[in-house]
Amino acid sequence: MKASLDLITKNNKSIASTEQQNATISCTNTELQGQQAMCSTGKTKYSLTPLNITYSPGVEQLDHEEKQICSVHRILPDVYLHCKGVMIAESRKCGGKLRLMDARKLCRIDVNKTRKIYNHLVSKGLIKAPS
Repeated sequence: MKASLDLITKNNKSIASTEQQNATISCTNTELQGQQAMCSTGKTKYSLTPLNITYSPGVEQLDHEEKQICSVHRILPDVYLHCKGVMIAESRKCGGKLRLMDARKLCRIDVNKTRKIYNHLVSKGLIKAPS
């Protein structure tokens, strides 16, 4: 009975070891179409492909940089234009300055996307961040 228990334990360890090796191999060698696996913490993370906004409504109103922001950060152009307009209008109401926290409340989209839009508008000088 002890011999069979040792055999089961040995098999379970070898199966777990094989699964771990396969996961590591697939993690380091995986390169999907537009998605790349990274294994710094042992978890697989994927970077998404840029959004094709060529035929999206509002794309003709964007400049090259804004198209790039929308594509890379996967923001639809009409959503970007809405957030941009609301942030600029609120900035004018508040004496030209707008806090990021206020911008997040106005846009009601993902906080990381709001930050990208906010930083772009600050760098362009369309709004000012408080000192």
